[in-house]
Amino acid sequence: MAAYDGTSRVAGAWPLEGGLADIRDEIRARVVGHHQLTDAVLLDLAIRHHGRLATFDRRILGLLRPDSVVRDAVAIIPV
Repeated sequence: MAAYDGTSRVAGAWPLEGGLADIRDEIRARVVGHHQLTDAVLLDLAIRHHGRLATFDRRILGLLRPDSVVRDAVAIIPV
């Protein structure tokens, strides 16, 4: 997974550590189907590395509570 630092270059790569059981409780509790597992893993990875997950899919915000302190870890790309 490449980390984007807000410029036009790739800043580095984040290692995938742990498994599904290690995903933040807040995210894991909101996963309702297998289609959300990749989103959950990528979002958790971005949060752990103090990064942002850029996506076109607004539904990924559903993995976080509306009042979550890490909600800014998701960057919705407008289409």
